[in-house]
Amino acid sequence: MKLPAFEPAVNRRLLISAALACVAIMIFAAERLLTGAAADLSLRKEDQKVADVVIGQALDTLFVRYGIDRKAVSTWQVHAADRRFSRTEQRVFVSPEFVSLQFNHDLSELIAPSGLRVAATERAKENSVTMHIVHEELTVWSVTFLVK
Repeated sequence: MKLPAFEPAVNRRLLISAALACVAIMIFAAERLLTGAAADLSLRKEDQKVADVVIGQALDTLFVRYGIDRKAVSTWQVHAADRRFSRTEQRVFVSPEFVSLQFNHDLSELIAPSGLRVAATERAKENSVTMHIVHEELTVWSVTFLVK
């Protein structure tokens, strides 16, 4: 079976696209070999313990400051598939007057000296905001605020 011939410009574009895709795959593979896939997805146990203490203290302080009852907070651990890493997750029920943007700002200020940062996502349809606390591109703690 004979395939239809394409215009020379189309052939050239297909060849360039294929070459760029191969280069991207080679760069990805080289990066994984050089840095180690597991190294960038795990924290040392000591770093994780320090991060947990810093984050726990910051959240406890802010829960009191914002008048959030401890009974409104559910906490659990989520383990990665390879069981080498776990992340703390919390669900917090808040009143409609809760200002998540201010909480995010205050939390960021409290944890920034430890090299941690906050990345938040809002889901308007679900009346929720999730704040992910990140250490070197790895989410170590997530807090979801739900309006009751």
